[in-house]
Amino acid sequence: MVLVRAAPSAESGYAFGRLPKGTSVRVVEEQVGWLRVSLGGPAYGSWFGFVQAAPGVTLSDDKKSLKVSARSQVNAPNADAGWTPDQSWKPIGFLAAGDELVVIEEVKGERDTFYKVALTEKTSGWISATAVTATAISTPVTPAETTAPTTEDPIDPDTGETRESKPTTDATTDATKTDATGTDVAATIDATTTPTTTTTAPTNVPPTRTQIVERIKRVTFNDIDAVWKRIAKEPVETAELEQLRERFLALAEDVAASKSEKFAANSRAQQIAMRVDVQISLREIAMLKQKSNAKIDGVADLSLAMMTRQPFDAVGRLNASTVYNGERLPLLYRLQDQSTGQTIAYILPGPTFDLSSMLGLLVGVKGPVRYDESLRLNTITPLSIDVLNAGTSSTGSSGTITPTITATSIDKPAAQTADESK
Repeated sequence: MVLVRAAPSAESGYAFGRLPKGTSVRVVEEQVGWLRVSLGGPAYGSWFGFVQAAPGVTLSDDKKSLKVSARSQVNAPNADAGWTPDQSWKPIGFLAAGDELVVIEEVKGERDTFYKVALTEKTSGWISATAVTATAISTPVTPAETTAPTTEDPIDPDTGETRESKPTTDATTDATKTDATGTDVAATIDATTTPTTTTTAPTNVPPTRTQIVERIKRVTFNDIDAVWKRIAKEPVETAELEQLRERFLALAEDVAASKSEKFAANSRAQQIAMRVDVQISLREIAMLKQKSNAKIDGVADLSLAMMTRQPFDAVGRLNASTVYNGERLPLLYRLQDQSTGQTIAYILPGPTFDLSSMLGLLVGVKGPVRYDESLRLNTITPLSIDVLNAGTSSTGSSGTITPTITATSIDKPAAQTADESK
């Protein structure tokens, strides 16, 4: 059996269903070590989720369906918490205005009312990539005709045991098969993809900005709070406090979040704000010390520091982010000020630059620095990245720093004059 989880994590992604070996699934997203699979269709007919009764969620007169007039979320039932809706907070799908769902029953929680609803194509769950045999589909025109009986066994909410269900048919390809030896291979599932997608196996292709934004939308309070517990142990001077506070504020403003999540997110944001004030004070002191040291060390070092920044839009030390480390939140790289440790901007991973090989190094980046409204962060889109030799950098006759390594994007822009590059 393979557990289906509400998030790509064995820690934060609680289980809400099981799939037996040989089940055919449709993969809609890949992350390192995890696959997100669609939960729509007759194969998941006995599975369910919870929708909280709230303004914008209207129950039909016969109480057999509901319709939403605002963005809402479908939460996965939490097997670890006895299937209680109050403890089922992980979203597995989002509804847009006008969407309708079949209601199985109305459930009274400790604080709120919930609707137990049937799952649709808009819902999905996560399974371990190691438990999947991926089936390659090369530019298919029509869905494969070969069919194989598949079954799915959700966890019974009352007993916690696996339910038996009637065999169902799902589209697969000829390459879809169970283990030839008959041995149990980590509850292997034969994974098929959508007709427009070619999937061979989980890859390490960096996610696009759209995928990063979509992943952030699925983040819950518990995900962000787990990050906060790590950040709270870091030195205040260099911790990513403001960035983490923005994530709590974004959750507090999310119309799909529950009242309890919004309240907790607001409280945590206020707590972090006090640390931000302390951080600002410490950085001001550090800046004063830096100016004092510049006077002592002489004008030469100050001139060198100024020249380092001249050819680039941003200069700093490239480090891994504690907040955006790819676990609870997407993977982003942090560009920090050399002197204060303050975050200058975040760089989204991509195929053009091998950012992991530059971690800990002083780099100069050419590219626009912008505030991303969706990510609520300052981001930089690099056109070129130069690794600078801090401390031993030499200057050429033109008075500019000579980089030790230069990484340039594939589409290199036309050369600019010194004035144009500022």
